[in-house]
Amino acid sequence: MRTPLNKSRNEKKREAKRAVKWGMDLAQFPPPQIKLIL
Repeated sequence: MRTPLNKSRNEKKREAKRAVKWGMDLAQFPPPQIKLIL
């Protein structure tokens, strides 16, 4: 069994990766579309 601390660290890494991917996806849109999404 993994410790909760280890699990939360892995979750943080996963969330960080997701945030980076989301940011990169947003960067591909033209600015007007970014405003519409947000």
